[in-house]
Amino acid sequence: MGKLQPDVDIVEREDDGCLAQHVLSPHPAIGRASAAFVAAFVRDASAVCGGSIVDTVLCMALLDGNLRYLPTERGASCRSSTAAVADQRRPSSIHSIATSLSLPFETVRRRIRGLAERGLCVFVPGGVVLDDTQFAPQDVLALVQKIHAGVRALYGVTTQHSPPFDPLGAGSEAMEPIPDEAAGWIVSRAALSYVLRYLESAEQVAGSLLDGAIFMAVFNQNVAGYVARAPASGAPAMGAEIIDDDLRERIPAFAVSRAMGLSAETVRRRINIMLARGLCVRDERGVYVPGAVLASPPMRAHRDRNIASLQRLFGDLQRAGLRFAPSQAG
Repeated sequence: MGKLQPDVDIVEREDDGCLAQHVLSPHPAIGRASAAFVAAFVRDASAVCGGSIVDTVLCMALLDGNLRYLPTERGASCRSSTAAVADQRRPSSIHSIATSLSLPFETVRRRIRGLAERGLCVFVPGGVVLDDTQFAPQDVLALVQKIHAGVRALYGVTTQHSPPFDPLGAGSEAMEPIPDEAAGWIVSRAALSYVLRYLESAEQVAGSLLDGAIFMAVFNQNVAGYVARAPASGAPAMGAEIIDDDLRERIPAFAVSRAMGLSAETVRRRINIMLARGLCVRDERGVYVPGAVLASPPMRAHRDRNIASLQRLFGDLQRAGLRFAPSQAG
């Protein structure tokens, strides 16, 4: 399997003001696609869970912890009754969930009790298990299909901008565009672990899980409408650029609040903290993450961690026996 390379120094080009890399790997399009995938994953999962982003991430962390020690194929197929969940999934303790998400123990305990009251999780000897049979089956199937399509698109961007990296490519049997339930859950399980790793990495940039999620939501909206220019003829296939600040779309705090299912006051307060720390900038059009922040050591470390995490995601799918045909990747 090919390997993705870590990020490198970023310098300003005098011709158009964009930020560019001397050694052009990885393409920033990979980072933009990753942020968009994570944002869509959390948004779609929140719609199924019917709660706030914090409750949704707690459900995600519970399920990931419950399945972590199961073989991929078995874990992918263990959507079953509450009794079977207790038999097949390993309970997660509140302490382990709080530690993994860097959230206060009391906050996690209170919110998990709230999830239990809604029937979304069950307390068993040794901890808590997610009871995903309480979710509407048609909503879960739609979510699985969206995740599968999102992983295919993310894989397509990754291989497009890093051609040597192609662990799921040509010469292997392709997955169907709308997967069967087992394949869909294998993809979803691997993607779930990837999203949690991504949020953990973003937390190290912004200071907390919630701030990291809000920070990445702002960044994602800033670049959502941008299409990277194709490299000039004869330029390296992995040519890269970071968008100039003037080209970034601004986003008002209320739009972040609406997209994330958080109260407007919570988002306003967290964004003000990030503004004070220099992670975001506000002008008359709204809030954006400037290129200088994206070129900073913490963000470069985040991109490096994301590259390693993508390698792990696609490696997990390869070991599970899943493949993408070129026509399906992207």
